[in-house]
Amino acid sequence: MSRFGKITIIISLTALVFLSLTYFYISGLEKVYFIDDDTFNPAPKSLFINPVSSEENRII
Repeated sequence: MSRFGKITIIISLTALVFLSLTYFYISGLEKVYFIDDDTFNPAPKSLFINPVSSEENRII
């Protein structure tokens, strides 16, 4: 029983760390790419300003 408890604790801790890292990574991406700010935006803005219009142009 103690070995099973250790395994579940290790699995839960790794899952928690993984989820928190992915959450911070996604929030960082939102800050970098999706906020209209010229200070730090390495992505081309045409991809993020209006993706619907570019898709419509592709369809047409």
